[in-house]
Amino acid sequence: MPASGRRFAAEYTPQRGAAVDSGESRHVQEPAMGTRPCFAALFAVACMAAAHTQVACLAQDGRLLVFPLAELKLQANGGKGLTLMDVDAKSPLIAVATFSDRLLVAGTGRGAKPRQEELKGAALAQHAGRRARKGRRVDTFVKVLDVSAA
Repeated sequence: MPASGRRFAAEYTPQRGAAVDSGESRHVQEPAMGTRPCFAALFAVACMAAAHTQVACLAQDGRLLVFPLAELKLQANGGKGLTLMDVDAKSPLIAVATFSDRLLVAGTGRGAKPRQEELKGAALAQHAGRRARKGRRVDTFVKVLDVSAA
């Protein structure tokens, strides 16, 4: 892990919704594969740059939520994680990314053609909100697939 980076893991389960875990607590352990429900999705542990100040969450139905990284507080005794976005079983969380001021959204447009769009400024501000909210739909895509720092 780079010295300037922090690590986190994101997970989606229907009971808890989308949650994030910093893994810095002494109580946090990776559960055995047999104990994780078959419908749970675990995202890869990611390193984020020190300049990243925001978190982007993308739901399967095309909703995007952007909130400040400062809203993710470290829980003193480990806790059970933090809710990132209000999602349900029909529209689970499909991507989480940290970024500074520009976000790259990938998906498909009309005619199922691959498309990427960089969101910044006013376009990005439309999706800003508080952690654990629903977010707003990205209108320029038929289907969204991923978000990443631009």
